[in-house]
Amino acid sequence: MKEDEKEIKNYFKFCWKKNPYLKKYPLEDWEKAFNKGKILFFTWKDKNFFRINKDYKSYPVGTFFNETLFVPGYPHIPRIYVLKTGLKRYLKYPFYVEEKIEGYNVRIVKIGDEILAFTRRGYICPFATDRWEDFLPKLPEFFEENPELVVCSEVAGPENPFVSEFPPYIKEDINYFVFELPNAPGNLAQRYKRLERWLHVSQIAKIRLVDQIRIESKEHLENFYQDLVNNNAEGIIIKNPNLAYFTGRSDNIV
Repeated sequence: MKEDEKEIKNYFKFCWKKNPYLKKYPLEDWEKAFNKGKILFFTWKDKNFFRINKDYKSYPVGTFFNETLFVPGYPHIPRIYVLKTGLKRYLKYPFYVEEKIEGYNVRIVKIGDEILAFTRRGYICPFATDRWEDFLPKLPEFFEENPELVVCSEVAGPENPFVSEFPPYIKEDINYFVFELPNAPGNLAQRYKRLERWLHVSQIAKIRLVDQIRIESKEHLENFYQDLVNNNAEGIIIKNPNLAYFTGRSDNIV
């Protein structure tokens, strides 16, 4: 074994001892997953991390962690192709609906003295990390008050370096569409109100909050969806407003 490989494995053990989230499973199980390539080591400047490269037990791909940090990946959600049958299977009225923004999403976290943006698969995104200050200048103040929280945002626009499609109402550059505080307490409705309060207090016009629309009926949903289609939207995401945030696989988001 190379010396650096030995150091990484020793650091992995150190993380397991220090991070309570990792102790959900025995160290031996984690080490097996690491040896199989399901968990990968990476660095950013002087910071070390691991990311889950393939679903591991209850933790989805994109989860990242070190000795003090643990951010779960996004949940796996089913798709509905026919509203009439799909909704009966997965959800009951009322529920929340939001536009599915054409872009790529990042989880923004404060780690030490830096605010970093991580992609869906758990990589650090230099572009989103570099640009958040242009659109979320009050973010440092937010993290001063809420250092443990994660801010989820979709990065979209014509100057997006990774996704060529974008919402037609963004005419230049990019924007950050904030849509979730996954590890904040409360259900979806409560977390969304917390986001609204933060964005209202910040008074930054550039910030875009993804609207969560309460849907009461099939007709209401069809009208909302048709309006988005008429404006060339990518699609919609349907959420149960009464549940706490979850990881893994669930039918409460489609």
